[in-house]
Amino acid sequence: MKQSKQLIRRTVILTALLSTVLQAQAAEPAILHVSAAQQQQLGIQVQNLAAPASDTRPAPGLRLSGQVVSPRNAQTLVSPLLSGHVQDVRVSAMQTVKQGQVLATMISPEAMSLQREYLQLAIQAKLAREKKERDEGLFQDGIIARSRVEESRALLIQAEAGARERQQTLKAAGFPESALKQLVQQQQIQTTLAITANSSGTLTELQLKPGQKIDAGMPVATISKNGAFWVEFQVAASLAAQIRTGDQIRVAACQDALRVTAVAAHVQAETQNRVVRAEQSKPESCLQLNQFVEGRLESAQIPAASFALPRSAIIQLQGKSWIFIRQPQGYLPVAVTIVQQQGEQSWIRAVQEKQLAAGAQVVVKGISGLKGLMLGMGGEQEGDH
Repeated sequence: MKQSKQLIRRTVILTALLSTVLQAQAAEPAILHVSAAQQQQLGIQVQNLAAPASDTRPAPGLRLSGQVVSPRNAQTLVSPLLSGHVQDVRVSAMQTVKQGQVLATMISPEAMSLQREYLQLAIQAKLAREKKERDEGLFQDGIIARSRVEESRALLIQAEAGARERQQTLKAAGFPESALKQLVQQQQIQTTLAITANSSGTLTELQLKPGQKIDAGMPVATISKNGAFWVEFQVAASLAAQIRTGDQIRVAACQDALRVTAVAAHVQAETQNRVVRAEQSKPESCLQLNQFVEGRLESAQIPAASFALPRSAIIQLQGKSWIFIRQPQGYLPVAVTIVQQQGEQSWIRAVQEKQLAAGAQVVVKGISGLKGLMLGMGGEQEGDH
Protein backbone atom coordinates (compact mmCIF):
# COMPACT_ATOMS: atom_id res chain seq x y z
CA MET A 1 0.00 0.00 0.00
CA LYS A 2 2.83 2.34 0.91
CA GLN A 3 4.65 1.59 -2.36
CA SER A 4 1.44 2.28 -4.29
CA LYS A 5 1.13 5.78 -2.74
CA GLN A 6 4.79 6.58 -3.54
CA LEU A 7 4.23 5.51 -7.16
CA ILE A 8 1.19 7.77 -7.46
CA ARG A 9 3.13 10.70 -5.99
CA ARG A 10 6.03 10.22 -8.43
CA THR A 11 3.57 10.01 -11.33
CA VAL A 12 1.97 13.36 -10.35
CA ILE A 13 5.37 15.05 -10.04
CA LEU A 14 6.57 13.74 -13.43
CA THR A 15 3.32 14.83 -15.07
CA ALA A 16 3.71 18.35 -13.63
CA LEU A 17 7.33 18.56 -14.82
CA LEU A 18 6.39 17.34 -18.30
CA SER A 19 3.59 19.93 -18.49
CA THR A 20 6.00 22.70 -17.50
CA VAL A 21 8.51 21.63 -20.14
CA LEU A 22 5.84 21.48 -22.84
CA GLN A 23 4.54 24.95 -21.88
CA ALA A 24 8.06 26.36 -22.01
CA GLN A 25 8.60 24.83 -25.42
CA ALA A 26 5.32 26.29 -26.66
CA ALA A 27 6.20 29.74 -25.21
CA GLU A 28 9.67 29.79 -26.74
CA PRO A 29 9.58 29.24 -30.53
CA ALA A 30 12.45 27.22 -31.92
CA ILE A 31 15.26 28.73 -33.97
CA LEU A 32 14.31 29.12 -37.63
CA HIS A 33 16.91 27.46 -39.84
CA VAL A 34 17.27 29.23 -43.17
CA SER A 35 19.69 28.25 -45.94
CA ALA A 36 21.93 30.79 -47.66
CA ALA A 37 19.76 30.52 -50.79
CA GLN A 38 16.62 31.22 -48.78
CA GLN A 39 18.25 34.21 -47.05
CA GLN A 40 19.07 35.72 -50.41
CA GLN A 41 15.61 34.97 -51.76
CA LEU A 42 13.90 36.53 -48.73
CA GLY A 43 16.21 39.60 -48.82
CA ILE A 44 17.09 39.29 -45.17
CA GLN A 45 19.13 42.16 -43.71
CA VAL A 46 20.16 42.74 -40.13
CA GLN A 47 21.06 45.69 -37.93
CA ASN A 48 23.22 45.71 -34.81
CA LEU A 49 21.24 46.62 -31.72
CA ALA A 50 22.60 49.83 -30.11
CA ALA A 51 23.11 50.06 -26.36
CA PRO A 52 19.98 51.34 -24.57
CA ALA A 53 19.84 54.67 -22.74
CA SER A 54 20.38 54.47 -19.00
CA ASP A 55 17.73 57.09 -18.22
CA THR A 56 14.45 58.44 -19.59
CA ARG A 57 14.91 61.06 -22.32
CA PRO A 58 12.92 62.79 -25.08
CA ALA A 59 12.49 60.82 -28.28
CA PRO A 60 14.14 62.29 -31.41
CA GLY A 61 11.02 63.29 -33.34
CA LEU A 62 10.13 64.98 -36.60
CA ARG A 63 12.31 67.74 -37.99
CA LEU A 64 10.27 70.88 -38.62
CA SER A 65 10.89 74.24 -40.31
CA GLY A 66 9.09 77.43 -39.40
CA GLN A 67 9.17 81.19 -39.04
CA VAL A 68 9.10 83.35 -35.91
CA VAL A 69 6.00 85.55 -35.76
CA SER A 70 4.51 87.96 -33.27
CA PRO A 71 1.45 86.82 -31.30
CA ARG A 72 -1.76 88.33 -32.65
CA ASN A 73 -2.57 89.86 -29.28
CA ALA A 74 0.89 91.45 -29.09
CA GLN A 75 0.52 93.59 -32.21
CA THR A 76 -0.69 97.16 -32.08
CA LEU A 77 -1.51 99.64 -34.84
CA VAL A 78 -0.39 103.27 -34.90
CA SER A 79 -3.12 105.47 -36.39
CA PRO A 80 -3.01 109.28 -36.20
CA LEU A 81 -6.25 110.73 -34.90
CA LEU A 82 -5.89 113.81 -37.10
CA SER A 83 -5.19 114.27 -40.81
CA GLY A 84 -2.18 116.02 -42.34
CA HIS A 85 0.90 115.66 -44.53
CA VAL A 86 4.08 113.84 -43.45
CA GLN A 87 6.98 116.21 -42.93
CA ASP A 88 9.77 113.80 -41.94
CA VAL A 89 10.18 110.13 -40.90
CA ARG A 90 12.56 109.40 -38.02
CA VAL A 91 12.53 105.58 -37.85
CA SER A 92 12.65 102.58 -40.18
CA ALA A 93 10.94 99.20 -40.29
CA MET A 94 12.22 96.42 -37.96
CA GLN A 95 13.67 99.03 -35.61
CA THR A 96 13.16 98.73 -31.86
CA VAL A 97 11.10 101.60 -30.47
CA LYS A 98 9.95 102.76 -27.05
CA GLN A 99 6.51 103.93 -26.04
CA GLY A 100 6.14 107.64 -26.76
CA GLN A 101 9.04 107.71 -29.21
CA VAL A 102 8.46 109.99 -32.22
CA LEU A 103 8.07 107.96 -35.41
CA ALA A 104 7.36 110.89 -37.75
CA THR A 105 6.07 114.45 -37.78
CA MET A 106 3.38 115.93 -39.97
CA ILE A 107 1.87 119.31 -40.73
CA SER A 108 -1.78 119.24 -39.71
CA PRO A 109 -4.15 122.19 -40.27
CA GLU A 110 -6.69 120.19 -38.28
CA ALA A 111 -4.32 120.08 -35.30
CA MET A 112 -3.74 123.83 -35.55
CA SER A 113 -7.50 124.43 -35.59
CA LEU A 114 -7.97 122.27 -32.48
CA GLN A 115 -5.17 124.11 -30.68
CA ARG A 116 -6.79 127.46 -31.48
CA GLU A 117 -10.17 126.22 -30.20
CA TYR A 118 -8.60 124.82 -27.04
CA LEU A 119 -6.71 128.05 -26.41
CA GLN A 120 -9.91 130.10 -26.80
CA LEU A 121 -11.87 127.80 -24.51
CA ALA A 122 -9.06 127.75 -21.93
CA ILE A 123 -9.03 131.57 -21.90
CA GLN A 124 -12.84 131.63 -21.62
CA ALA A 125 -12.66 129.17 -18.71
CA LYS A 126 -10.08 131.38 -16.97
CA LEU A 127 -12.25 134.47 -17.40
CA ALA A 128 -15.34 132.54 -16.25
CA ARG A 129 -13.46 131.37 -13.14
CA GLU A 130 -12.40 134.95 -12.33
CA LYS A 131 -15.99 136.21 -12.85
CA LYS A 132 -17.40 133.48 -10.60
CA GLU A 133 -14.94 134.35 -7.84
CA ARG A 134 -15.76 138.07 -8.19
CA ASP A 135 -19.51 137.46 -8.15
CA GLU A 136 -19.21 135.20 -5.09
CA GLY A 137 -17.44 138.08 -3.29
CA LEU A 138 -20.11 140.57 -4.30
CA PHE A 139 -22.83 138.15 -3.17
CA GLN A 140 -21.16 137.79 0.24
CA ASP A 141 -21.21 141.58 0.53
CA GLY A 142 -24.90 141.58 -0.37
CA ILE A 143 -24.39 143.62 -3.53
CA ILE A 144 -25.76 141.13 -6.07
CA ALA A 145 -28.47 138.48 -6.01
CA ARG A 146 -27.84 134.75 -5.71
CA SER A 147 -29.06 134.22 -9.29
CA ARG A 148 -26.04 136.18 -10.57
CA VAL A 149 -23.70 133.78 -8.72
CA GLU A 150 -25.52 130.70 -10.00
CA GLU A 151 -25.28 132.05 -13.55
CA SER A 152 -21.52 132.62 -13.17
CA ARG A 153 -21.05 129.10 -11.86
CA ALA A 154 -23.00 127.62 -14.78
CA LEU A 155 -20.93 129.57 -17.31
CA LEU A 156 -17.72 128.31 -15.65
CA ILE A 157 -18.88 124.69 -15.84
CA GLN A 158 -19.68 125.06 -19.54
CA ALA A 159 -16.36 126.76 -20.31
CA GLU A 160 -14.31 124.19 -18.41
CA ALA A 161 -16.19 121.28 -20.06
CA GLY A 162 -15.49 122.67 -23.54
CA ALA A 163 -11.82 123.27 -22.75
CA ARG A 164 -11.48 119.81 -21.20
CA GLU A 165 -13.00 118.18 -24.29
CA ARG A 166 -10.52 119.88 -26.64
CA GLN A 167 -7.69 119.07 -24.25
CA GLN A 168 -8.51 115.35 -24.30
CA THR A 169 -8.76 115.39 -28.11
CA LEU A 170 -5.32 116.97 -28.40
CA LYS A 171 -3.84 114.47 -25.91
CA ALA A 172 -5.26 111.57 -27.92
CA ALA A 173 -3.82 113.15 -31.07
CA GLY A 174 -0.31 113.08 -29.58
CA PHE A 175 0.10 116.35 -27.69
CA PRO A 176 1.71 115.77 -24.27
CA GLU A 177 0.51 117.56 -21.13
CA SER A 178 3.57 119.77 -21.13
CA ALA A 179 2.86 121.00 -24.67
CA LEU A 180 -0.72 121.93 -23.74
CA LYS A 181 0.43 123.89 -20.68
CA GLN A 182 2.96 125.68 -22.84
CA LEU A 183 0.22 126.48 -25.38
CA VAL A 184 -1.89 128.19 -22.70
CA GLN A 185 1.04 130.02 -21.13
CA GLN A 186 2.77 131.21 -24.31
CA GLN A 187 -0.33 131.21 -26.56
CA GLN A 188 1.72 129.92 -29.50
CA ILE A 189 0.18 127.29 -31.79
CA GLN A 190 2.40 124.43 -33.01
CA THR A 191 2.42 123.88 -36.76
CA THR A 192 3.59 120.24 -36.60
CA LEU A 193 2.15 117.15 -34.96
CA ALA A 194 4.23 114.15 -33.79
CA ILE A 195 3.18 110.58 -34.62
CA THR A 196 4.39 108.56 -31.63
CA ALA A 197 4.72 104.87 -30.74
CA ASN A 198 1.84 103.72 -28.54
CA SER A 199 3.84 100.74 -27.24
CA SER A 200 7.40 99.51 -26.84
CA GLY A 201 8.51 96.77 -29.22
CA THR A 202 9.65 96.15 -32.79
CA LEU A 203 8.34 98.28 -35.63
CA THR A 204 7.29 95.50 -37.99
CA GLU A 205 5.59 97.72 -40.58
CA LEU A 206 6.00 101.40 -41.47
CA GLN A 207 3.87 102.95 -44.17
CA LEU A 208 5.13 106.53 -44.09
CA LYS A 209 7.17 108.71 -46.44
CA PRO A 210 7.75 112.49 -46.59
CA GLY A 211 4.98 114.40 -48.37
CA GLN A 212 2.44 111.61 -47.95
CA LYS A 213 -1.14 112.64 -47.13
CA ILE A 214 -2.46 111.02 -43.97
CA ASP A 215 -6.17 110.70 -43.29
CA ALA A 216 -7.56 110.59 -39.77
CA GLY A 217 -7.52 107.04 -38.40
CA MET A 218 -5.31 105.71 -41.21
CA PRO A 219 -2.96 102.86 -40.03
CA VAL A 220 0.63 104.01 -40.62
CA ALA A 221 2.68 101.52 -38.55
CA THR A 222 2.49 98.17 -36.76
CA ILE A 223 4.40 97.49 -33.55
CA SER A 224 5.06 94.02 -32.17
CA LYS A 225 5.17 94.33 -28.40
CA ASN A 226 8.12 92.90 -26.50
CA GLY A 227 7.45 89.43 -25.09
CA ALA A 228 7.34 85.75 -25.98
CA PHE A 229 7.16 84.88 -29.69
CA TRP A 230 5.27 82.26 -31.68
CA VAL A 231 6.79 79.97 -34.31
CA GLU A 232 4.55 78.83 -37.15
CA PHE A 233 5.86 75.56 -38.61
CA GLN A 234 4.92 74.34 -42.09
CA VAL A 235 4.22 70.60 -41.80
CA ALA A 236 3.09 68.09 -44.42
CA ALA A 237 -0.51 67.04 -43.82
CA SER A 238 0.44 63.39 -43.29
CA LEU A 239 3.02 64.31 -40.62
CA ALA A 240 0.88 66.94 -38.92
CA ALA A 241 -1.49 64.14 -37.90
CA GLN A 242 1.23 62.93 -35.49
CA ILE A 243 1.39 66.27 -33.65
CA ARG A 244 -0.88 67.09 -30.73
CA THR A 245 -1.56 70.21 -28.69
CA GLY A 246 0.80 70.19 -25.73
CA ASP A 247 3.67 68.50 -27.60
CA GLN A 248 7.07 70.13 -27.29
CA ILE A 249 9.35 71.33 -30.08
CA ARG A 250 13.02 71.88 -29.39
CA VAL A 251 14.70 74.75 -31.27
CA ALA A 252 18.50 75.06 -31.34
CA ALA A 253 19.99 77.73 -29.05
CA CYS A 254 16.77 78.04 -27.00
CA GLN A 255 16.97 76.86 -23.41
CA ASP A 256 13.28 75.96 -23.09
CA ALA A 257 11.28 73.94 -25.59
CA LEU A 258 8.33 75.51 -27.39
CA ARG A 259 4.84 74.23 -26.59
CA VAL A 260 2.44 73.36 -29.43
CA THR A 261 -0.75 75.38 -28.95
CA ALA A 262 -2.56 74.83 -32.25
CA VAL A 263 -2.57 72.52 -35.27
CA ALA A 264 -4.46 73.83 -38.30
CA ALA A 265 -7.40 71.66 -39.31
CA HIS A 266 -7.03 72.48 -43.02
CA VAL A 267 -4.11 72.67 -45.45
CA GLN A 268 -2.94 75.93 -47.02
CA ALA A 269 -3.89 76.33 -50.67
CA GLU A 270 -0.42 77.52 -51.74
CA THR A 271 1.75 74.94 -49.98
CA GLN A 272 -0.67 72.08 -49.20
CA ASN A 273 0.88 72.08 -45.71
CA ARG A 274 -0.74 72.48 -42.34
CA VAL A 275 0.42 75.18 -39.93
CA VAL A 276 1.54 74.06 -36.48
CA ARG A 277 1.87 76.91 -33.99
CA ALA A 278 4.21 76.67 -31.00
CA GLU A 279 4.80 79.30 -28.32
CA GLN A 280 7.63 80.30 -26.01
CA SER A 281 6.91 79.90 -22.32
CA LYS A 282 8.91 83.08 -21.64
CA PRO A 283 10.85 85.62 -23.76
CA GLU A 284 14.29 84.45 -24.92
CA SER A 285 16.81 86.20 -27.15
CA CYS A 286 17.31 82.99 -29.17
CA LEU A 287 14.35 83.93 -31.37
CA GLN A 288 14.12 87.06 -33.51
CA LEU A 289 11.03 88.29 -35.32
CA ASN A 290 10.70 86.88 -38.90
CA GLN A 291 13.62 84.48 -38.29
CA PHE A 292 13.50 81.05 -40.00
CA VAL A 293 14.23 78.24 -37.54
CA GLU A 294 14.61 74.46 -37.47
CA GLY A 295 12.93 72.45 -34.72
CA ARG A 296 12.55 68.87 -33.60
CA LEU A 297 9.33 67.44 -32.17
CA GLU A 298 9.69 65.99 -28.67
CA SER A 299 6.24 64.58 -28.03
CA ALA A 300 7.38 61.27 -26.56
CA GLN A 301 9.72 60.06 -23.83
CA ILE A 302 12.08 57.10 -24.31
CA PRO A 303 11.94 54.86 -21.23
CA ALA A 304 15.26 53.83 -19.74
CA ALA A 305 16.79 50.47 -20.75
CA SER A 306 14.83 50.29 -24.02
CA PHE A 307 16.28 49.44 -27.43
CA ALA A 308 15.62 51.48 -30.58
CA LEU A 309 14.52 49.67 -33.76
CA PRO A 310 12.78 50.55 -37.01
CA ARG A 311 9.06 50.00 -36.71
CA SER A 312 9.25 47.61 -39.68
CA ALA A 313 11.49 45.21 -37.71
CA ILE A 314 8.60 44.18 -35.45
CA ILE A 315 5.83 41.74 -36.36
CA GLN A 316 2.53 40.99 -34.64
CA LEU A 317 1.61 37.34 -34.15
CA GLN A 318 -0.84 35.64 -31.80
CA GLY A 319 -1.41 38.89 -29.88
CA LYS A 320 2.32 39.43 -29.25
CA SER A 321 5.10 41.55 -30.74
CA TRP A 322 8.16 39.71 -32.09
CA ILE A 323 11.58 40.43 -33.54
CA PHE A 324 14.12 38.04 -35.10
CA ILE A 325 17.72 37.82 -33.92
CA ARG A 326 20.38 36.18 -36.07
CA GLN A 327 22.35 33.45 -34.33
CA PRO A 328 24.91 30.93 -35.64
CA GLN A 329 22.20 28.26 -35.96
CA GLY A 330 19.59 30.50 -37.60
CA TYR A 331 17.06 33.17 -36.57
CA LEU A 332 15.53 33.23 -33.09
CA PRO A 333 12.05 34.77 -32.64
CA VAL A 334 12.07 36.93 -29.48
CA ALA A 335 8.90 38.24 -27.86
CA VAL A 336 9.16 41.96 -27.06
CA THR A 337 7.15 44.74 -25.47
CA ILE A 338 6.84 48.05 -27.35
CA VAL A 339 7.35 50.80 -24.78
CA GLN A 340 7.30 53.80 -27.16
CA GLN A 341 6.78 54.69 -30.82
CA GLN A 342 7.60 57.89 -32.65
CA GLY A 343 7.07 58.05 -36.38
CA GLU A 344 8.88 55.07 -37.95
CA GLN A 345 10.94 54.39 -34.83
CA SER A 346 10.06 52.06 -31.96
CA TRP A 347 11.62 51.38 -28.56
CA ILE A 348 11.32 47.88 -27.14
CA ARG A 349 12.20 45.62 -24.25
CA ALA A 350 12.39 41.83 -24.35
CA VAL A 351 9.69 39.94 -22.48
CA GLN A 352 12.57 37.84 -21.15
CA GLU A 353 15.22 40.45 -20.39
CA LYS A 354 18.26 38.23 -21.02
CA GLN A 355 17.25 37.59 -24.64
CA LEU A 356 18.26 41.11 -25.76
CA ALA A 357 21.66 42.74 -25.47
CA ALA A 358 23.59 45.49 -27.23
CA GLY A 359 25.24 44.24 -30.40
CA ALA A 360 22.61 41.62 -31.19
CA GLN A 361 21.87 41.36 -34.91
CA VAL A 362 18.17 42.09 -35.45
CA VAL A 363 16.45 41.44 -38.78
CA VAL A 364 15.18 44.70 -40.33
CA LYS A 365 14.33 43.42 -43.83
CA GLY A 366 12.83 40.11 -44.98
CA ILE A 367 10.56 40.01 -41.92
CA SER A 368 7.50 38.66 -43.73
CA GLY A 369 9.39 35.57 -44.93
CA LEU A 370 10.57 34.73 -41.43
CA LYS A 371 7.06 35.27 -40.14
CA GLY A 372 5.86 32.69 -42.69
CA LEU A 373 8.46 30.21 -41.47
CA MET A 374 7.40 30.88 -37.90
CA LEU A 375 3.85 29.94 -38.87
CA GLY A 376 5.14 26.68 -40.35
CA MET A 377 4.91 27.71 -44.01
CA GLY A 378 8.34 26.29 -44.92
CA GLY A 379 12.06 26.54 -44.25
CA GLU A 380 14.70 24.16 -43.07
CA GLN A 381 14.08 22.51 -39.74
CA GLU A 382 16.48 20.46 -37.71
CA GLY A 383 17.22 17.16 -39.39
CA ASP A 384 16.40 18.48 -42.87
CA HIS A 385 20.01 18.62 -44.01
